Amino acid sequence: DSLSPLLKNLRMAWDSGNKPFERVIIETSGVANPEPVLDILLRERWLAKRYSLQGVISTVSAVMDEAHFDYFPEAQAQIAWADTVIMTQTDLASAQQIDRMSARLDDLAPAAIRLSAVQGALDPNALLNFPMKFRRLRETELPDLPDHGFSSITLQLENRLPWERLQNALEYLIAHYPNELVRIKGMVYTPGQNEPLLVQGTTGRLYPATRLPVRTSDDVIGRLVIITCGTVKGLAEDLM
Repeated sequence: DSLSPLLKNLRMAWDSGNKPFERVIIETSGVANPEPVLDILLRERWLAKRYSLQGVISTVSAVMDEAHFDYFPEAQAQIAWADTVIMTQTDLASAQQIDRMSARLDDLAPAAIRLSAVQGALDPNALLNFPMKFRRLRETELPDLPDHGFSSITLQLENRLPWERLQNALEYLIAHYPNELVRIKGMVYTPGQNEPLLVQGTTGRLYPATRLPVRTSDDVIGRLVIITCGTVKGLAEDLM
């Protein structure tokens, strides 16, 4: 319920002569169904008269297990509503994986613009170029979206931990909760290094950690966010 008042406040500030923006980009959670957001933008009269929806962008990993589309209808909805679909992590995928994912995207979003990001590189102008009008109707019939009851756990790590130790713990969680653990993300600090370490993981996979530059806002407290399908009893305790 926070999106509508936020957009209204931004627009009223814009109308008063304080124009800090030309475009609004709404980034949803990776497990979100896009339909409620679209309903707000297209059906609330006050907003629909003052904002013009340019399009929907979705990303999909080339190495993602295709079974996720069947297990998580939200993933199908994100692709089916997209005007632009970006395939990421193509540098980690085999040619066969890319072909299989491309075929699945052809079924779910045949009319969408298709882009590829190699090691995160993508032309912003190509990303935000929507030559066609937003499609109000999707081409694919989607199953009813169940209530998966996604939950999140946030952990603060006030002490620095060796990456090898934390890596082993996260790989243990991924292996022991293959169907429940959807996402791991965070930033941690390790002994002897001022640069924080970016941690990313998805169902069945922990990606190589990446060093980030030091920022003035760093408080040297590590934070991990774990998103699960339903409440997983004892998961935080297992990690700690």
